Amino acid sequence: MKKKLARANIALHNICCTYCKEKILKGLSQIKNISNIYVNVPDAFVMFTFIKANDLSTVENCLTSLGYPPIGDKIDDIFKTTCFCKLEIDNRCYT
Repeated sequence: MKKKLARANIALHNICCTYCKEKILKGLSQIKNISNIYVNVPDAFVMFTFIKANDLSTVENCLTSLGYPPIGDKIDDIFKTTCFCKLEIDNRCYT
């Protein structure tokens, strides 16, 4: 039986540069049943396909742990920043 895939699009906090994009791609690519991952930095969202509904919550938890919580989630003060990558210097993100 062929598995039916669903597509998700999640708007994110704190994404600002190619380092952020690579960090998200690396993290999400480790999750089983997640494929076709696309990260859009200028519009701050990620798209991907998944198989089961709990895959979606796994992705959201992963994004939050990486420092890119979904828009709409209640976030801790640690995540209230314009860029959460290690390349941030003087509130500017250098790529």
